[in-house]
Amino acid sequence: MIPTITNKRIVVAPLCWGLGHASRCVPIINQLHDQGNTVAIASDGEALTLLRKEFPELESFELPEYEINYKYQSMIINMAVQGPKILCAIKKEKTEAEQIASSWNADILISDNRLGFRSNTTKNVYITHQLNIPHPNKIISTVANRLHRHFINKYDECWIPDYEDDRSLAGKMTQAELKIPKRFIGVQSRLVKEDVNEDIDLAIILSGPEPQRMYLEEKLIKKYTHLSNKKIILVRGTESVAKHTVNQSHITVHNLLTSHDINNIMNRAKQIVCRAGYSSIMDLVVLGKGAILVPTPGQYEQEYLGKVLDRRYGFRCIEQYNIEISTI
Repeated sequence: MIPTITNKRIVVAPLCWGLGHASRCVPIINQLHDQGNTVAIASDGEALTLLRKEFPELESFELPEYEINYKYQSMIINMAVQGPKILCAIKKEKTEAEQIASSWNADILISDNRLGFRSNTTKNVYITHQLNIPHPNKIISTVANRLHRHFINKYDECWIPDYEDDRSLAGKMTQAELKIPKRFIGVQSRLVKEDVNEDIDLAIILSGPEPQRMYLEEKLIKKYTHLSNKKIILVRGTESVAKHTVNQSHITVHNLLTSHDINNIMNRAKQIVCRAGYSSIMDLVVLGKGAILVPTPGQYEQEYLGKVLDRRYGFRCIEQYNIEISTI
């Protein structure tokens, strides 16, 4: 649980890098509201679209886009190429945060992995489970961790969405020292386990940066096109136009869904395929559901989580390039 906060004006701002950061902020926003606070939301792209669907009654602010994409297989190359663009967005974001804090009279800004969303006039909280960024190259890991912690330490407090004990889902990723206080707030999920009939054979829940999200979508559609005896639900996780139209009657396609609809589909699914994103993993654990985890290529965090959780909690990890020949 998050700490008790009452009678404050709070802006919650998740990073738009897929939908994971936004989706795990949904239960946090609900808890803040239940504690008697006034909450606003801030983000960009489809993360902001999702939060506006979840909370149409809340005031919202649009932030500068990071526009992160995965053109190359290596995350390091992707981040290096896009570094100047990201730093520019962080600088603009800091300016925007100061303006929002002033105009909305905010008491607290809560950033989920947005490196510049903080103000000199408010308390600033940073949410992350990535205190220790995994990478097979120790030099690269060390540089990435120092850079990330440099930004984290600019905040007043760090909230970690995980358990501190042996139930931890993120493993060594949450183990690091900071200059600011850190607090484990437990698994955060917008979903709730329900006792319903499992009448969906397969639910494909997609998210994440382009173009890898699209590549996986195309691979899975091709793989399951001919299984006409199966009831399949595909949630694309984007409102962008699909490159290929799905005409098979046994496959139902959705773009962005609210928590209520996602909750219904995942509870009813006999089998689930999704990215090895941390928020998706938290959702699945809360629902008591196993799944096929497909890490985003080159995103070492997801590759690490896939390896750590493979054959735990009912999870199986399959690399994206093996999808066509896998038995799922």
